[in-house]
Amino acid sequence: MKLERGIPVVGWLFLLCLRCVQSEVYNEWGMVVEQNKALVMDGEKVKDPSSYPWHVAIYRQTALRGGGSIISERYVLTVTHVTYYDEQELHPTDLTVKAGLINLKKMVKPLNVTEIIRYPGYDKTTLLNDICLLKLADKIIYSNTIRPVKLWSNPDNMDSERMKKLKQTVVGFGLTRDSKHSDDLIKADVNRRENSDCTKNVKQFKPLLDLNRSFCALGKATVCSGDSGGGSAYFSEGRKRYYLTGLVSQGVMQGETCAPAKEVLYTKIEYYSKWIEKSAIPMEYNLLGISDCSASTENEKSQPVLQGLVNLKYAFRKSLFISDCHGVLITRKHVLTQASCVDSNSIRKLHAVAVGSSAINSHFEPSQQYTIQETKVDNEIAIITLAKEVDQSIKPMCLPTKLENGVPNIAFWKREVNHPKLRQFYNLTLATALDQIREGHLPRMDLRNVDKDNERLGGSPWLYTVAAPSGSHVYLRALEKCPIEGCGHARGASFIDILSYVERIRDNLKDYIGNEWKYPPLDIDIKKNQTNA
Repeated sequence: MKLERGIPVVGWLFLLCLRCVQSEVYNEWGMVVEQNKALVMDGEKVKDPSSYPWHVAIYRQTALRGGGSIISERYVLTVTHVTYYDEQELHPTDLTVKAGLINLKKMVKPLNVTEIIRYPGYDKTTLLNDICLLKLADKIIYSNTIRPVKLWSNPDNMDSERMKKLKQTVVGFGLTRDSKHSDDLIKADVNRRENSDCTKNVKQFKPLLDLNRSFCALGKATVCSGDSGGGSAYFSEGRKRYYLTGLVSQGVMQGETCAPAKEVLYTKIEYYSKWIEKSAIPMEYNLLGISDCSASTENEKSQPVLQGLVNLKYAFRKSLFISDCHGVLITRKHVLTQASCVDSNSIRKLHAVAVGSSAINSHFEPSQQYTIQETKVDNEIAIITLAKEVDQSIKPMCLPTKLENGVPNIAFWKREVNHPKLRQFYNLTLATALDQIREGHLPRMDLRNVDKDNERLGGSPWLYTVAAPSGSHVYLRALEKCPIEGCGHARGASFIDILSYVERIRDNLKDYIGNEWKYPPLDIDIKKNQTNA
C-alpha cells in the first residue's frame, strides 16, 4: 500500500505547554510531518511513525483484527465487523488498541476498550452500516506519533465532481501477496470511482452504493484483510491537515488473498458524521458540546416550539414589563442576543429572560422567568449570564463549528400592537428562508412576504437544519440585526454572523462548559459574512 509523508509538527516545548493548558484548541488535529510530493506507487512501508499518527491496530487478545482512527482523546473509529469473531459479537474486554506503531513487533502498552458503540442496523451479512466507535478506558496522551484526525464534512465546500477526483490515502497492517499480515505499516493512494464504473466490476457492491452510505475507490496497491477499519484520509492543501473520509469495509477475495486491481468499498464518513458527533464527541465538533441538537418540537396545538428560543423582558417606566428582543439559550445558564438588546436607557431597562413558551403573554402557556447575573458585549453580540441554570427540561440550541449546508428557517415573535402600554400578545412564527447557506456570505432573504402586518422583535434567530440518520440537527447560524423598536415589514433583513464569533463565544464560556477537553481547530474561513437583503 502507499500514502504520502506529512507536515512539520511543533516543538516538544509547545506540546508540553499544551498538556499544561486544559480546555484548549489542539491545532495538531489531522497534522503530520512534512509532505513529500514525490509519489511512490504500489504500496510502500511507512518509515516515520509521525506520518499517520491517528492510525491504530485493533487486537482480539494477541490476534490483529483490523485498524482504526483516533478521533478524540477517548474514541477510536472503526468498522463494526472487526468487533465480531465467528459471527459473534465481541465484548469490549476482548479488544485492545495499540497506537503510535509503524511496526507491530514494537512493544507498546495496549489501550483497553470499555465500550463498543455499534451503529444501529448493522447487517453482518451485507456489511450495511459497517461503522462503530470504541471508547477507551483511559484518555490518550497526544504526542507527535499519536494524535487525532479530523472528520470529513466537506470543509473546503467541494462540489460533487471535485470530490470524486480526490486522491485519498489508506494505511494498514493487512495481508500481503504471500497471505501474511504485514508487521510494517503500509500506505497506498486510492481514488474514488463512479458508482456505475465500480458496480460493473464488482456487482455485489451495488446494493450498498445505491444507499449512498458507502463509496468505492481503487488504487495500484490493494487494500486487504486486516486493513478493515483503517481510514482513508484526504489531505487539504489549503488547511494543511488530513481529514478522515472513509473506513475500509470490504474488498474482493481471490482464493485466500485479495484480488489485485479491484475496487474496495469504504464506509462513508460524511453520511454518519452527525451520529459520530452525537454519540461520542459533541465537545469536539459542536461548539459547546450539546449532545441533543433536535431543538424544535410542537405543542398540543401543532405550533412550533423552539426550546432554546427566549424573549428578553424589560422594565418600561419602572411599572410595565415588555418584550422587545429575542435571545437564544446556548447553555443552561447563558443567552446569546444582539448587543443593542442589552442596552438600557432612562425609560427602559433589561429586567429578566423568559424561557419555555411558544407565545409571549399567553395565559395558556406561561413562561418561566430567570433573573440576570451579568451581560458581556462583544461588538455586535452580547452574552447574558443568568443567575441560575434553567430547568433541566429546557434544551439549549446548538452552535456550529463549521460551514454546513442545511434547510434555513427564521424564527420570530411578532407584536399584535406596537404601543407598549397596551397588552401585547406575540405569536411565534417559523418561516422558511429564501436561500441556502453559501460560503463567504449570509444568504439574501426577503421577509416582507412573511411578516406583512406586525413588527418582529429584534434579534430573530436564523437557524438551519441538517437531516441525518441520527435525526434532525438544528443550529443557530445568525441573528437578525434590528433597532430596539423592532423589525418592521418594510425593512429588509440584515444579519449578525454567528460563525464570526464562535471562537470568542467558546473562550468566554470555557470555564462553564468544562476544562477537560481538547478542541479541534475550527474549519471556518470567514471574510465578511454579513449581507443586507
